Amino acid sequence: MHAWWALPQGVRVVAAEADLRIASAPSSGHLMFWAMQAGFAGVREYGAGHLGLQWWNRYPNNTAANWGGYDERGVVLKGTKLAIPDPLNDGNTGAFTWLPGTTYRLRIDKGDKGWRGSIHSPEAGTTVLRLLHADGDRLSHVVVWSELFCRCDASSVSAVWSNMVAIDSDGATHAIDRVNISYQSYADGGCTNTNQSCDEFGLAQASNTERLQQAPATLRFR
Repeated sequence: MHAWWALPQGVRVVAAEADLRIASAPSSGHLMFWAMQAGFAGVREYGAGHLGLQWWNRYPNNTAANWGGYDERGVVLKGTKLAIPDPLNDGNTGAFTWLPGTTYRLRIDKGDKGWRGSIHSPEAGTTVLRLLHADGDRLSHVVVWSELFCRCDASSVSAVWSNMVAIDSDGATHAIDRVNISYQSYADGGCTNTNQSCDEFGLAQASNTERLQQAPATLRFR
C-alpha cells in the first residue's frame, strides 16, 4: 500500500517528516515494514531512500528500524555505519525498540555528506540512524507505505500516518493535505483485502480488512 504526497509546488523541499503509529503488535513473525520514502533530486534523480519501522522475528523483540535505499540504477546506496545495533550485519537495518500504540516521528533531511534518516521516540529521544551517500539538493516523490510479507489472511495490522509535512529551503513548513494512493496488484503478489482510509487525523493503512477505498484515488485530510 502506497500513499504519494501532493508536495507543494514551486518550492525546493529539503526535508520531510511524518508521525507513524502501529496500532497493535502483529501476530505474525514475518517481515513487516512501514516507511516514509523520498527521492533525491537535483539536475536529475539520484535514487531514493526509505526510513521506517520493521517487525521481524530475526530481531530482539521483533522490532527494528531501517534507513536504506537505491540509486537511480537500482544499486544499493552506501552510507555511514548504523548508530543502532546491527546483529545481522545488514548495514541498513538494525535492532530498534519501538512499541505498538506509540507514535514515532520520522524525518529525512540533508546532512553534510548525504541524507539523514532519524526517528524520534518518546522513550529515547531522537536517533539519527545514519547518513546515506546520495547526491541531490532536494527531495522528490515522497510516499508513505506498508509492505507486509505475511499471508493475506494473517491477523489485521494497521499503521496510522499523521502530521505529514514538507520543509522547504527557506525553513517554511508545508502541511500535506492530500495523498494519491495505490495498491500492489494481486498478480504482482499483493492482497485484495488491504485498505487505505483518511480522516482529519491522518491516513490508516490496514491489512486483512474489507477494501472500501479503491485506487487510484486522491484522499484528503482537511
